[in-house]
Amino acid sequence: MELKEFIEKTQEEAKKEGISYEGIEPDQCPVNNFSIEGGRCYDNIGTVAYCPVCGNPYCPGCGNHHVLQLSRITGYIQDVSGWNAAKKQELKDRKRYSIQ
Repeated sequence: MELKEFIEKTQEEAKKEGISYEGIEPDQCPVNNFSIEGGRCYDNIGTVAYCPVCGNPYCPGCGNHHVLQLSRITGYIQDVSGWNAAKKQELKDRKRYSIQ
C-alpha cells in the first residue's frame, strides 16, 4: 500500500470511529509506524510538510515523523524543535512562495 492510500484509509477509519490523532506524540501516529515498516527514505525536503493525520512535521515521501526542520525565520538557521508553540504556529501559518 502506498503512503497516500494509507493516510486516506487512516483518516476514514478515524472519522468513522470518532478518533482524533491531533496532538499525539510522533511515535504514536499510525503514519509514522507505517513508514517504519516500509523503510525510511532519508531525503532532503525543501518544504515544511505536516502529517494530515496528527499535524506533526513529517516526510511527505515516506511518512517518517523523525525529521529535522531548519528555518531562517529568526535571521539565522536553527532547528525548529526548540521553538515555543507560538513560534511553531507562526511557521505553519506562513505562506510559501517560489521564485522561478
